[in-house]
Amino acid sequence: MQKPPIDPDVADTAPSDSALTVYDEEHIITYLRLLDADAEGADWSEVARVVLHLDPEHESDRARRAFESHLSRAKWMTEHGYRLLLRGGAPAQSDPATAASHSTFSRLQPRRLSEFGELPAVWLSYRRQNRYPDQRIRWDG
Repeated sequence: MQKPPIDPDVADTAPSDSALTVYDEEHIITYLRLLDADAEGADWSEVARVVLHLDPEHESDRARRAFESHLSRAKWMTEHGYRLLLRGGAPAQSDPATAASHSTFSRLQPRRLSEFGELPAVWLSYRRQNRYPDQRIRWDG
């Protein structure tokens, strides 16, 4: 049973679909870290460097765009995406065009969220408490 990486690399932009994607499943922890940083009022450039592994000094536009799109997606997850997580995750069959657009850091083979074990409960707990249930995971490391 595989779990998503705690600190994965990210694409230049997060998905904007109205459906949960494999990329979303793989970046749940990234989204949680972004939400935590946002709640703390952290500077976007520091969050881009620490969480997204982008250099805002050398690639300011790219880092800002990635930060904004991933934070927006994280907020979407708190309002809509978490329901899809609780219903089983990304669809078993994904649109090849959508998968290809986010395949840089994601495997093209769709997976079921059930492989990730407790992630739906972690996401729901975060949504209810607006904090991490496991204090060892923080946006800044």
